[in-house]
Amino acid sequence: MTDEAFLEAFETGILPKEDFPHAAHLRLAWICLRRDGFEGGSLRVIAGIQAFARLHGATGLYHETVTRAWLALLAGAGVEEPATFDAFLAEHPELRGRVLDRHYAPETLGSDAARARFVPPDREPLPSPAILAACRSTPSA
Repeated sequence: MTDEAFLEAFETGILPKEDFPHAAHLRLAWICLRRDGFEGGSLRVIAGIQAFARLHGATGLYHETVTRAWLALLAGAGVEEPATFDAFLAEHPELRGRVLDRHYAPETLGSDAARARFVPPDREPLPSPAILAACRSTPSA
């Protein structure tokens, strides 16, 4: 499926819930960050995931800190190159794993506070202070 078709299927709600695993979340973020920049892309991803969760009756699954941390990690990896998502993942295999463990203790990410609002990392910082500042200041949809 092309990036355009994937984004349209996601945003119109025709993408089945089972077709939206971790890699699809990353692909969505990669597409939106490339198209709309960090601030606009982040807002689009957050609003889209929240709407997708509502549509599929899974509103309790949205996690503010996890979403914003992944957006920061993708932006920090440089979404401008390469030209395809598969090539991007090939260049950044660490994004397929549990990279958030380097930045957050499990009890931090498991907290209600982290689910409801962005909580800064309590281990290693995210890639860029400017990105972290944008995470803090950009209101959730």
